[in-house]
Amino acid sequence: GAVRRITSSIWRIEAVCFNAFPSLKQAILDGWLLRFSKGVSRRANSANPLHPGFAPVHAVIEQIEAVYRRQGQPTIFRVPSFLAAALDAPLTERGYGREGETCVLYGAMDAVAAAPDPSVELSAEPAPEWLAGMAELQGHTEAHRAVYRRIVEAVAVPAAFAGLRIDGRLVALAYGAVSDGL
Repeated sequence: GAVRRITSSIWRIEAVCFNAFPSLKQAILDGWLLRFSKGVSRRANSANPLHPGFAPVHAVIEQIEAVYRRQGQPTIFRVPSFLAAALDAPLTERGYGREGETCVLYGAMDAVAAAPDPSVELSAEPAPEWLAGMAELQGHTEAHRAVYRRIVEAVAVPAAFAGLRIDGRLVALAYGAVSDGL
């Protein structure tokens, strides 16, 4: 009952995150989603369990590493916190260590007070000024700027790109996407 609903919700949220920040290339291998985006983010360049029936890491690790080698990228395994108990030991045995952290927050938005703010601009597409601002704020190289642009332009679900302007200058940027009702 309740555990199955929670588990189902977690996998649903994972899928929504994949839709909100797509990779430029991907492959599916025995329940794993392998993502490739020329190094712009760990999330878009990592091996991810795709659903509850994913193959145990020890059974597919060599195949996954071979795919990343062919793409000329390091092999990164993204380990969602709800799977750490199942994935940490076999990855550690293979020589992998923890590096970086991704935080996914989920909660009801119904009770959040909201009102339009004239300082915040919303757009359905990332404008050139928004992309330039994001590249500057995140310290992207020229190569990363181009890849990041391709990633956010590849978002296929409804999205909004937000910019907060103070004294005529964009000072804060974000975007959100809606997928599967989330």
